[in-house]
Amino acid sequence: DITEECSKFGSVLHIYVDKNSQGVIYMRFATVPSASAALKVLDKRWFDGRQIHAQFMPEAAYLARFGDT
Repeated sequence: DITEECSKFGSVLHIYVDKNSQGVIYMRFATVPSASAALKVLDKRWFDGRQIHAQFMPEAAYLARFGDT
């Protein structure tokens, strides 16, 4: 569901669902405009009974955590 929904904003290069959390998901989009569009639409939206809190993660921090995926 997540991949399908987020692909509406552009190419998604990587998605990681943190199974040790209560729904934290990391995504990497191909372009900044795609990521910005997703953030604008998804932040504060309700999905599967939960409110989404979307925020940007600095690229260096993302790469340190997941590598160049």
